[in-house]
Amino acid sequence: MTDDYGVNVMYDSALADMQTLEVELIKICSFFINKIEPITDTDMRNILPTVDRQRMLTEIIELEEGYQNQKLQLALSYMECYQHVCDGLEQQRLIQIIIDLMAKRPRINFNANHFRDSYRTETELFKTQGKLVREFINLQMITEAKVNSGVREYLEKTYRLIYEQMDNKWQYYGNDDVADEKEKRRV
Repeated sequence: MTDDYGVNVMYDSALADMQTLEVELIKICSFFINKIEPITDTDMRNILPTVDRQRMLTEIIELEEGYQNQKLQLALSYMECYQHVCDGLEQQRLIQIIIDLMAKRPRINFNANHFRDSYRTETELFKTQGKLVREFINLQMITEAKVNSGVREYLEKTYRLIYEQMDNKWQYYGNDDVADEKEKRRV
């Protein structure tokens, strides 16, 4: 975040969250390196590692970035819903959904040989969920536009009838005069 003077501000909690995320990503990489390396290392005389650790760290950072971006898009869609909700209970429910979404981490399949598929699946899940939320928003907008159009037409008709009555273009008849008036108009 940048303030009015162009100084970058980073909150302590954001820094702590980033450091926690770094540790988690390193642990995930270490787990898969320790799992894959004995399988791929057939030459016991070679002291160099067989797994490219730098490439693996770069890959998990890129996958984490994609995961976080899709999560952000979904959270923004929920925020749009929140801005248009008037009911207090629904607002609280949406706030809870957004908070739970922010705290979500990808579910890693530790039985697999790599974390790539887990990240891609979770990212695709957020992408699909975001499309569904966007479809619901669009459907709600279309429904509200139809309802608003119907209300507008009803009000226009009501105002037109009121103005016609004010201009004496039509008048009220008593119950016994209605039958006579209908007969006159039919003829």
